[in-house]
Amino acid sequence: MAKRNPEAELRHAIQKEWKKPKCLGGESLYVDYEKPPTRVEARALCRGCPLLELCDEAAQTRRPAWGVWGGRVYGSGNFRKPLDRN
Repeated sequence: MAKRNPEAELRHAIQKEWKKPKCLGGESLYVDYEKPPTRVEARALCRGCPLLELCDEAAQTRRPAWGVWGGRVYGSGNFRKPLDRN
């Protein structure tokens, strides 16, 4: 049985989605790259995303250095608790 690759699954899901996630510019949203986003900004970015769970799983595999992935804020090597999904 082949091992799952959440990051590859996420890339595939993004390609087939008719509406791109907000984080990929599907909808305009303020992003300030000078400082990490707040939990409120992350929640606004991820709210209603059809790829939220898969993105979160891919991020836990990849462990990104910064940004918002799957409702979690990554930055400066810090990892914060997952955001409330509701």
